[in-house]
Amino acid sequence: MSTPGYASHLGTPSPGLVQQGIESTLSLAGVGVWESLVPENLFSCSEGFYKLLGMSPGDGREVVEFWPERVHPDDAARRRMAYANFFDGLTPSYEESYRVQHQDGRWLMVLSRAGWAPRTDGKPGRRVLGYVIDVTARDADIDRLKASEERFRMSVSALQGVVYDLDLRTLKTQWHGLQRVLGYETLQGDNGIDSWIAIVHPDDVPKLHEKVRAGRATGVGFETTYRIRHQDGRWRHVRQRGTYLLGHDGKPIRAYGLVEDITEDESQRQQLQLQAAIIERMSEGVMLVARDTTILFANPALEKIFGYERGELNNVSAQVLSFRSPAEFENLVRAVWEGTENGRTSIIDLQGRRRDNSMCPLQGYFSSLMLGNSRCVIAVFTDIAERKQLERELMQAAVRAQQRAGGHLHDGLGQQLTGIAMMLQGLGTRAVSAGVPTLGAEVADVVTLVNAAIGSTRTLARGLSPVRPSREGLVEGFEELVHHVYERYRVRVALELAVPPETRLDETAANNLYHIAQEGLLNAVRHADARRIQLQFRVAGPQAELLIIDDGKGFDPVQFTRGSTGLRLMRFRSQLIGGYLSVESRPGAGTTLRCRCPVNFAGKSHEPV
Repeated sequence: MSTPGYASHLGTPSPGLVQQGIESTLSLAGVGVWESLVPENLFSCSEGFYKLLGMSPGDGREVVEFWPERVHPDDAARRRMAYANFFDGLTPSYEESYRVQHQDGRWLMVLSRAGWAPRTDGKPGRRVLGYVIDVTARDADIDRLKASEERFRMSVSALQGVVYDLDLRTLKTQWHGLQRVLGYETLQGDNGIDSWIAIVHPDDVPKLHEKVRAGRATGVGFETTYRIRHQDGRWRHVRQRGTYLLGHDGKPIRAYGLVEDITEDESQRQQLQLQAAIIERMSEGVMLVARDTTILFANPALEKIFGYERGELNNVSAQVLSFRSPAEFENLVRAVWEGTENGRTSIIDLQGRRRDNSMCPLQGYFSSLMLGNSRCVIAVFTDIAERKQLERELMQAAVRAQQRAGGHLHDGLGQQLTGIAMMLQGLGTRAVSAGVPTLGAEVADVVTLVNAAIGSTRTLARGLSPVRPSREGLVEGFEELVHHVYERYRVRVALELAVPPETRLDETAANNLYHIAQEGLLNAVRHADARRIQLQFRVAGPQAELLIIDDGKGFDPVQFTRGSTGLRLMRFRSQLIGGYLSVESRPGAGTTLRCRCPVNFAGKSHEPV
């Protein structure tokens, strides 16, 4: 009767080995391969198995106990025990080094390894497949093996967790990293399970017990999180991953696992949950948008602003929230993306499109963040419908008053003063003709004063209604503005105009664009300490764009806008003419002011779509 874990020797090689080519191939490499079939308890091996010890395969297969008889007596018991532990499921594989005697009498050191493998003959049972190699003269291989083992030990010690090995038959436990992670040199008690449970938070013990019981019942690994007491008394959050080694009866006989300290991760998770809860409860609408305009996240306030149900906006294009055509929407997206580069924040007033196709005025704060390897834009929207309506009415009233006043000054008072000057000039001429030169000189002085008053009146009128809506009026107005900035502040402004000859804005749009450019230039020279300023105005199709770019000291638009009357007025003016204004800046990086609006031709307005 054969000993459990060992097989009777076969006189012929296994058909499985022959079919796999092992009989001829591996013998050339100096490897002896063997196979054991369970429950038949049959053993077979390749030719290399015999050649390893200097014996012909034919002679070796005649010896029933060929291999066991050649094992060194001092190593025999250790070899048998190692194989028995493997066969009984106490270890996942078999590996042992020992001495065997060569045919010429020498002792060779061999390395034998084996593991369970599927049977290839279609019969029930199990199969052990192993090999033996001569490692006597392979010091380099032994050194590499030792180095590999040392690297493994170092890797275990470097893990940010506790590695455990629990023998479920004796309840003895080996701990690695216990002091480094939890501060304990050892745990009290001989029972590894009870000593560990003793430092688990009492509220978490039932959950841990349930996970462990379920794992042992099925032999399936598990993962769970709970709190555990550090040696210094603090409670730490840990994640435990466990797995089991099964015996020959399929029941767990050993438990292995890793316990990691995730306190910092848990703290970050709680912070993220808090931030998410805050975003969920904000009255402002918040959404996260990818570069292809896909909405990755929308909070309830945003869904409410636009009239959508919970979750309906996720994974759809942000264009559904806009009246703009695809081309104009892409221009807006480009402006937002450019305005949020390098940590900058962009603020834009927009006309949003609700689900029922009604319009809602919004103010959007745009900034970017990295999501993995992709840059996304996070937008915060405020519904400013009521405020915008009041502002629009006030601005329209103010603009109408300015235009009326400018018209009265230019056409009324200006013309009257011009008439007075002409009459005085005629009076002076008659005085000289009448032989009263002194009176003529005095009249000439009065004419000079009246002409000066005419100039002041025209300047005042120009300030109230500075440009004519034609192409020539626009070009003349912007050129005078640039010239004025240089004369007063000695700062040159590079002017670039691209205005088609047929362009004719309505008077409101022309004057508001002029005032926006004027305010932007004054901000650049007064507050930004800019050395280079560009003023660009171009009309392309139904869209006009005004750009003011400076290399000044920049600012944070979010903080600055709250107290800046100038920026608010510029936004009001852009909204009044159906456009939007974006301010792209950050401290130390200059400022780009961008205004886009529809062009009005012959009384037909290209409204924003």
